[in-house]
Amino acid sequence: MTEAKPDRLLGAAIGASAAPAAMLGAGWSALAASGPGEWALAFAAGALLGSSTWEIFLGEREPGPGYGALFGACAGLLSGALVGGPVGGVFGCCGGALAGSGVTQARGLVRQQSAALQFAALALLGSAIASGAAWGMTL
Repeated sequence: MTEAKPDRLLGAAIGASAAPAAMLGAGWSALAASGPGEWALAFAAGALLGSSTWEIFLGEREPGPGYGALFGACAGLLSGALVGGPVGGVFGCCGGALAGSGVTQARGLVRQQSAALQFAALALLGSAIASGAAWGMTL
């Protein structure tokens, strides 16, 4: 099994981070199903989208919080709309933007860890940020 590149892991973690916000939006609006299967699908779709498009859009630049926020917003919008409908897309976009910015700033803290631990830690951090953003949007 080959080791994934750290940049692709960062893209996957940002993409997956928007899933909780998207699914909270979908459940809040009652426009889409928000069961465990849909949550897993949103997480997988975001991770796949983030991993596959990270290097294409990044190019030769060093990722910063601004790029992370823009990438997270786009990944959250697409994966959220795919699984959670229109409100899931809006919540995913907002949550993904905040999560993307936070995850790109925190990536230096876990660089020395294994790839799986990097992904898990960054996705968990991003998911917590996105969930907080989604919860704030419902108030």
